[in-house]
Amino acid sequence: MSYDLYFLTRQPGQSWEDVMSQLEGDDSEDVPLDDEAVAAWDRVKAAVGPVLADASEFAVSTSRQLNDDATGIQISMVPGELSLTVPYWYTGPDAERIVGILHEVAAAIEQATGLTAYDPQAEAPFLGEGEYGAARTLDRIHTSVIHRHAASEPADRAPRSELPHGLWARLFGRGPR
Repeated sequence: MSYDLYFLTRQPGQSWEDVMSQLEGDDSEDVPLDDEAVAAWDRVKAAVGPVLADASEFAVSTSRQLNDDATGIQISMVPGELSLTVPYWYTGPDAERIVGILHEVAAAIEQATGLTAYDPQAEAPFLGEGEYGAARTLDRIHTSVIHRHAASEPADRAPRSELPHGLWARLFGRGPR
């Protein structure tokens, strides 16, 4: 469960929904990245390096990933798809801060690739439109997860404003930093 951005090319007259549906039908997971994709990945990695300086890379013939433990941001490339995810554990000022980082990362990737960062949560490009609602979305989902967890807690336990670190790790594969 994460906040996702997809880096896409939209042709004149093509809707974002049409572009996204093309991604869903793509079964190229076992196809190696071609030289052009690897070169694009190298540009992405160089472009986001100043923002996500401590990100670690995972690379195999069929995919690439950058994982930044400090923010939870993950950038992934498989044939035909470049995407970014960030977990929903941010709320309030931290959500605003992470959206600022997302803005920097998305702008760097757009500049390096010529693709547009599309925000399916906002059904709009992230830069200029989607980013304005991103912090509210992160905050809303975080609050929803807190409330669902609270509903499963015994009645005699005090309500929490945060989830235990271990629960975030179970839900998202790692906890907030």
